[in-house]
Amino acid sequence: MIIGAQKSASTLLHQCLAAHRKIYMPPQEVPLFEDPEYGQLGIGSLHALFTRAPEGHLLGIKRPDYLAKPECPARIRQHVPDAKLLATLRDPIDRAISAYYHYMREGWISVRPLEEGMQMLLDGKHGSSHRRASEILQFGFYHRHLERYRQLFSSEQLLVMLHEDLSSGELRAWDACTSSWV
Repeated sequence: MIIGAQKSASTLLHQCLAAHRKIYMPPQEVPLFEDPEYGQLGIGSLHALFTRAPEGHLLGIKRPDYLAKPECPARIRQHVPDAKLLATLRDPIDRAISAYYHYMREGWISVRPLEEGMQMLLDGKHGSSHRRASEILQFGFYHRHLERYRQLFSSEQLLVMLHEDLSSGELRAWDACTSSWV
């Protein structure tokens, strides 16, 4: 399960896992374990994602927001206690800048020059009309987010990789992951 972080090469990791001959990954992100989807969809929708998975394959999903959403670790533990969790981290400032532009493209925040928009975020001035704006900064508090997972999952279940290693072709973490889990 790729749990994040957002804008930290989780899509690249998803593509690598999906290309593996023993792993089945649905092409879309799966927001099932976060609000409000958790209450609306039900855990049966997770099983429905894998109806086309070849027998004997490991099953996986990706949702980079899972790392930072406080409700997700306990829900994942409840429904998938043996999950192997993959977290990709990126320099928090670089990640926040990338997220800032992504949020503007998606229309989740208003279009503003980077310095002006980031200052508004730091000052808490994006307002209620941009309810997701705070995620840009909050999603970069990796220690806080990883600690919630470390309280519920063993260290053997959590692999933390760096964006730079994945995006530069340094896939030693990938090799370690697939050799021990597949």
